[in-house]
Amino acid sequence: MTARTAAPATSRQEWADAAKGASVALVVLGHVTWFHYLPVVERAWPGASGAQWLWSMFNEVLRPLRMPLFFAVAGYFAVRALQRPWSSVLRPRVGTYAYLHVVWLLLWTLTGLAVGAVAGGGLEAGSLGLVVPADPAGWLTAGLAGGVGPWFLYALALYFTIGKLTARLPRAVVVAAAAAVATASFATWLPAPWGSESVLQNGVWYFLGAACAGRLRELAARPRPLWAAVAAAGLLGAGVLLWRLDPGVVGQAVAELPLRLLAVTTGVLLAVQLTTSLPRLAAPWVRLGRRTLPVYVLHPVLLFVLHPVLLVLDERLLSALPGPLPQAAALLYPPLLSAALVLASVGVHALLLRAGAAWLFALPGGPRPAQLPPAPVPAQPAQQTRPDQRTRPAPQAAEPAAVRPPEGGPTR
Repeated sequence: MTARTAAPATSRQEWADAAKGASVALVVLGHVTWFHYLPVVERAWPGASGAQWLWSMFNEVLRPLRMPLFFAVAGYFAVRALQRPWSSVLRPRVGTYAYLHVVWLLLWTLTGLAVGAVAGGGLEAGSLGLVVPADPAGWLTAGLAGGVGPWFLYALALYFTIGKLTARLPRAVVVAAAAAVATASFATWLPAPWGSESVLQNGVWYFLGAACAGRLRELAARPRPLWAAVAAAGLLGAGVLLWRLDPGVVGQAVAELPLRLLAVTTGVLLAVQLTTSLPRLAAPWVRLGRRTLPVYVLHPVLLFVLHPVLLVLDERLLSALPGPLPQAAALLYPPLLSAALVLASVGVHALLLRAGAAWLFALPGGPRPAQLPPAPVPAQPAQQTRPDQRTRPAPQAAEPAAVRPPEGGPTR
């Protein structure tokens, strides 16, 4: 292959960051919609049922895209690490994520308790449903099962561990086993204590991303606008159809894996198309994709604090808007608040790093902050760079704020 044919290598790296950026944005939007916006509409906009219906449908239709796409990209970048000895990967790939899960589980819970005490609604009200168990035994069980708090960190440590332990097995066997577990969870045949079904349901995408790293690389090698348009239309149509039909638990379980596979494919194709054809439009998503960790862990804390305050303000101000303004405000409210939370999370992260709180985002004593997933290696000619031959990326000294990773927290 000539150097000219391999020219889009930068886009092949940036598509993954753009995909992660879209994933975290959809997670924030989902949390804002389900845990804040719907109560606001109920109290402040009794006549905004149309906007409420639209955002509920939008979030439900895009539910198969959010975390499956993220975990597929994470598995894609884990291929090389899965081939390394335990001594070189145990700390960064397992210890770091397990540590961060414990730290942010505690912080989310304490914030929920504090806000719930002030608002008079207890832990449930203070945590917006993201941290549910109020009794210590239930909280501990949920934490150990990955069913509460920042479960995606727990999942990354667990998936990598399973991937290492099963490295000698055929990848198709591992993917098939993970698919069976996911389907059984969708059908509620598999117990999922305290909402740990997200951990059971998303492993298949991590293992599929690792197993099909070459295929993903081929898919991202060049833009395919027709494929992207057809896939997006198919995902939207299938999502709306399932949402309207409500086929029941078993029917939904049968449809979930094909639908999520279509969603992952659509996400990759759209990310490649965006970064290749519209680089300026893609740039904010790429930058966001390099800051996923602080956004994932900080936006729920900010939302915990803002939720009771905004409820009161919205009830007093928004319901009094004249004419069509309430409907317009109801349509714009979720994306605007989501964008504000993303920007605030990035800003708070930078302040915390300057204040010496880097231990909130990395296991102390390590050489560099955790990345979720690791940044791509520098662009190389396509014939010389294979996903399973990538070396560990070096830290980016110029980006201290770019520490990098939903449904439950992040969105289920």
